[in-house]
Amino acid sequence: VVDLSGIPITVAGVGFSVSIYPPLVITVLLALWFGPVWGAIPAWAATFVSGLIAGMTVSVAALFATATPLEVMILWGSFVILDLPPDLPRWRHLFAFFGVVIVAATASSLAGLLYIDSRQLDLIASQRIWEGWVIGDVLQLMLVGAPLLHWSGPRVRSWIGRHFDTPPRFAVSFTRSVALSAAVIALLVLVVFQGVWRVTLSLDIPPDSRTL
Repeated sequence: VVDLSGIPITVAGVGFSVSIYPPLVITVLLALWFGPVWGAIPAWAATFVSGLIAGMTVSVAALFATATPLEVMILWGSFVILDLPPDLPRWRHLFAFFGVVIVAATASSLAGLLYIDSRQLDLIASQRIWEGWVIGDVLQLMLVGAPLLHWSGPRVRSWIGRHFDTPPRFAVSFTRSVALSAAVIALLVLVVFQGVWRVTLSLDIPPDSRTL
């Protein structure tokens, strides 16, 4: 559980923000090694606590908490749909993982609208939240998650295969793939709608000027 305000970093004269959220890498590894439920549940719990600490009500924190499970499920689902080996054995698998990570991080960052509203942040601070969220998630998953999947994955999955009667499957039916995609999209729409609505209220925009 951490503050998402972002760490200011400057590289080659270019400044940007990075937010470090350790539960992300841990829950992604749990999902890819043990199964999606193992990753989604602790991901929701950790983000829910973060939302409460940020000053959200229980109901808003519960919605905000779907951000990390969504990211985890997008990553897990992409491995299944794209038939990516969980150990990322070749460079092309790593490049595909990079593309999926960008999509997953960007999608989950939309929940930042709820965080921004809870902290009553101005435009500059809000941009730093979103930037830090996306960049931080990408860096964590590529610099920490990918090496762990590649180097530790074979040993971990071998251990799981010896100690679990039903090791996680990396194949789902077409119907389940469609259902997973629909659930992800529906949650994203709900998070964005709620976030925009709350931010609009906090800005005190006249009702006849609102589009939501």
